[in-house]
Amino acid sequence: MRQFARVHSPILEPNLKGATLDRRDKLIQQQQHDPYFSRIHKQDPATCKHCGVHFSKGHFAWAGGKHSNAVLMECPACQRIRDGYEGGLLTISGGFARAHRAEILNLISNTEKLEKQQRPLERIIDINKGKAMEVTTTYEHLARRLGKALSRAYKGDLQMTYPKGEKYIRISWSRES
Repeated sequence: MRQFARVHSPILEPNLKGATLDRRDKLIQQQQHDPYFSRIHKQDPATCKHCGVHFSKGHFAWAGGKHSNAVLMECPACQRIRDGYEGGLLTISGGFARAHRAEILNLISNTEKLEKQQRPLERIIDINKGKAMEVTTTYEHLARRLGKALSRAYKGDLQMTYPKGEKYIRISWSRES
């Protein structure tokens, strides 16, 4: 009779406590779905009728004019702005923010321009200039970049929160003096 050597399986291993088995073949998590992109991929090439961003071969880019065979559509950023469906929220508070409001708004504007060149769908939806300023963005990348720009330029306390299972970010930046 042939004897088989016991093979150490990397799939089932005891964890550090040794009480239970650690399974490495867990369910794969589905990528987060953005409903604003599902309709776009059927129309290639396409140009947004509001902002002029061009969609071709799966990518959005600023094009220098109209394309003759492009279909007119509404890009996901313009849809989100119209629907008020934000992808990021940046809250700016504290005495420093109130005292330097113009400088902070200038930094926000310049950062958005730079981000929009690389990612045309990243835009500011609204800036609420109350006691604590609130900046809403179309997607989470711009909100994160704005928060990091504030932290780099003026230090302060920066907190970022990604709600579980959502393509969204909440950022809070504050500095008292």
